[in-house]
Amino acid sequence: MRPTGVILAVVFGFLALAVTVWIGRYDAKPPMIAAKPADPYEDLPVNENGPHPNAVAEVSEFNFGTMAVGNSGEHVFTIKNEGEGDLMLKKGSSTCSCTVGELSNDSKIAPGESVEVKLNWKIKAMTEVFRHSASVLTNDPEHREIQFVVTGKVDEPLKLKPATWEVGELSTDVAVMKGTIFSPVDDQFDIKNIVMKADWVKIESTPMTEEELKEYSAKSGYILTGTISPTMPIGPFFTDVAVETTHPLGGTLNFRINGMRPGPLEMFGPSFRPEANALILGEFAAKDGKSATISVFARDLETDLELEGAETEHNSVKVELVKDERLTGKAKRYLLKIEIPPGEPQDRMRKKSEKINLKFNHPEAKEVRLIVEFLAV
Repeated sequence: MRPTGVILAVVFGFLALAVTVWIGRYDAKPPMIAAKPADPYEDLPVNENGPHPNAVAEVSEFNFGTMAVGNSGEHVFTIKNEGEGDLMLKKGSSTCSCTVGELSNDSKIAPGESVEVKLNWKIKAMTEVFRHSASVLTNDPEHREIQFVVTGKVDEPLKLKPATWEVGELSTDVAVMKGTIFSPVDDQFDIKNIVMKADWVKIESTPMTEEELKEYSAKSGYILTGTISPTMPIGPFFTDVAVETTHPLGGTLNFRINGMRPGPLEMFGPSFRPEANALILGEFAAKDGKSATISVFARDLETDLELEGAETEHNSVKVELVKDERLTGKAKRYLLKIEIPPGEPQDRMRKKSEKINLKFNHPEAKEVRLIVEFLAV
């Protein structure tokens, strides 16, 4: 047999073996050949013999200052051909928040001519520093890619300070508090309305002065002045306030007013927190229910203290007031009995707690707010 025939026989034998192996692997898939990635410079050839262009961007970074989340912006950069050959350009890669919007000329740019590159960006999320980029590819052998960068600071469209107004203890005097609502990014917005749910609070707004704007690093804003009158029920109090604005991104901002109004009734007892007028009963079996007793001492009252009513938010408790006959003398002690009847499980913790407005015959303590927290499982 001639040598050539030997070689062919070996080759064909190898192929037959490969086919046999492949057929035997019935569950295998044919090998995939990865496609060769496209060359981004394929249509930007470099003239090896010259003359060559020279792509020059004197400014390649732009700082927009401060912008709010949701806002968009654009800026125009310039590339000049300072070489001897024609300059060719096309859009390159970019980060997710910045793109080359358009090139004013994507054909050949002759020596001495310029092209404008418009970059667009959008603030998609809160971040202390915004830094995104987009690039332009060229046929300049020394500057195959020119990167343009956009930087700046991202801030909230509207800010409310303080977020909560803490009034503290409010007895007989009217309290006056001040807050602010301002924009660090926009030159103008208006307050359409201030919604107050409680009749014991009044809030007015006045535009910030130049000094106040500077103090808060604001471009526009208002001073909020609140007058809180001590006509709310005795005990801890709070109310929510909504500030409705014309700002397209800020919309309506909410804040809460908190405080305590003391009175001539003192309450004591296990699991009772007098600083918050709150009875903390913890967790217990719903089928068993739970009860607790608070001692109540009344001052400046010649007759006996009487409970004239109890308004509950969730109707989850029963309330009863009885005089403690064991204590005689000038001081009068009463027992306020709180009962959670056996029933279905319920969560009355924190914001979902039971709020009770206790109505007494005391002229200086006609209403007392009591909070009851518990978890019946």
